[in-house]
Amino acid sequence: MSSPISPRLESFIVLYNITTGPIYFIFNSLILITVLRMDTTRAKTHRNHFVTLQGLLILTDSFFSLGCCVCITGDLAFYSPNFLLPPFMNMKLCMCIGLLFLIGIANTYFSSVLARYQVVTPHDSRKRFSKWQEFSLRYAPCTMFAFAPCLYYALEQSEVSAEEVSIIVPWISKYPVHLVLTFTYYIKAMFAALWVVHMFFLNFVLVLFFRMVSTLRMRTKVTSASTRRAQNSAVIALALQIFVPLTCMVVPGFGLVVGMSFSVFSRDFNALSFLLFNTHALFNSAVTIAFSAHYRQSMADFISRRISIVLQSTRSLTHDENSLSRAPARKRTGNSASANI
Repeated sequence: MSSPISPRLESFIVLYNITTGPIYFIFNSLILITVLRMDTTRAKTHRNHFVTLQGLLILTDSFFSLGCCVCITGDLAFYSPNFLLPPFMNMKLCMCIGLLFLIGIANTYFSSVLARYQVVTPHDSRKRFSKWQEFSLRYAPCTMFAFAPCLYYALEQSEVSAEEVSIIVPWISKYPVHLVLTFTYYIKAMFAALWVVHMFFLNFVLVLFFRMVSTLRMRTKVTSASTRRAQNSAVIALALQIFVPLTCMVVPGFGLVVGMSFSVFSRDFNALSFLLFNTHALFNSAVTIAFSAHYRQSMADFISRRISIVLQSTRSLTHDENSLSRAPARKRTGNSASANI
């Protein structure tokens, strides 16, 4: 019979989500608003991908901060110590919505790589996709959204009854939002199919990256040094923008799958690993600003302009206040002079 995570860790998880959730939301929203107001007409396509991705990441991070799903290895017991979502939301529905968010993020990543590949590849190259091929590839990952209803059905078929829950994990009844599953063939088939589809698109993304690198090396004689540097930095920034935040999903996902299969990870470790789920947008913002020269320069110019406007308005306000304070003094001086006369 399993037991919940330690009370101190549970208190830390609740405090962490309540504290960092609003902070991450405000910071990432400011980055998103700044990018929206920047003049990036020459990189409009990539700006749109960044805006879409950042918006999805903010929603996903906020969703996991408001309802933290903690996995207890061994019995497949899920519960939330700080569930702040509406009462009609249950754990099964939360898992399906979280899966929809993650699939949307993966689709945006795939679309970003495909768009960058089309920009890097010459128009006369055989490796470049046609408009119809690009359209088909861009929306092919949307088929993964069908996994959400499949997941809900698998959870329905694998859910443990209330009578069995009271025997297996009696302590979980004190948490209003919980779910206890058995490792049935429905769950196994669901995870296996999702893993195969994700690995297929991940391998396709890796192929596109290798093609982009080889294309950039082959075009060294026909492109200028500044163009090569810009394209290389864009490809490197895109790779880091994908693989650095991806670790936030890989680590908890790996712990979840291995923990459910072999029960080798501790409950506290699994619970801590899930805290990475609300840091996707934070890593995406940091990587984009740190490694994308265009966004970094545009954002620095935008912030410097705003700071200069604030300073100018502050100086003008101070000047007006000083002028108003001097006016009565000059009036009193004039009155005293006329009285003396």
